[in-house]
Parts: sequence; structure tokens; C-alpha cells
Amino acid sequence: MAYWSKLAERFAANDNVIGYDILNEPWPANIYHDPELFLKPETFDKEKLYPFSQRANSVVREKDASTIVFFEPAQFPDSLPFFGGMVYNMGFPDSPGGASDIQ
Repeated sequence: MAYWSKLAERFAANDNVIGYDILNEPWPANIYHDPELFLKPETFDKEKLYPFSQRANSVVREKDASTIVFFEPAQFPDSLPFFGGMVYNMGFPDSPGGASDIQ
């Protein structure tokens, strides 16, 4: 989290920064350590990614309250390219920044 704190502090006043992408295309986990996070849709998002995103958002907001913060779900298994494509609901119960951060 120290990285995001420093980054947000450095770029908070920069008009050329439109947002912070907390984690680009997150991978759901070590499939050998905990295969359920990889195999069950929404599980990784709910148990690992959402709490991480909440913490990162809080750290960024301490330094920069106005710049957009982007969040992405895990790319797999939330979307599967089989049988014409299946997309599951993202496992986030709310925006990591709360309702006030939804734009």
C-alpha cells in the first residue's frame, strides 16, 4: 500500500493523470495453493480482490480525493470463453470506494 500512497501523493496535483488503475487484469491466485479461488466464479473477487481494492482505494483517497480510481475483476474464471462465452457477476458487493465513489 505504500506504493499507492506515494504514487497518489506525487500525482495528486497533476492535471494529466485521469485515474489510478489499482491492479490491471488481476490473476485469481496460485492454483496449487488454493484451487477454489481459481475455479469458483466470484470467489477470488469477494475474498481477496475486493478487500485489497478497498484498502488501496482508502490509501489513494488519503492523498488524492478527486482523481478516478479504476477497479477490475479477475479475468478468469469470471468470464469463460466456452459455449459462446459465459460471464459471471463480479464478486464485488459494492464499489471499493463505496456508493459515493461511483461515477
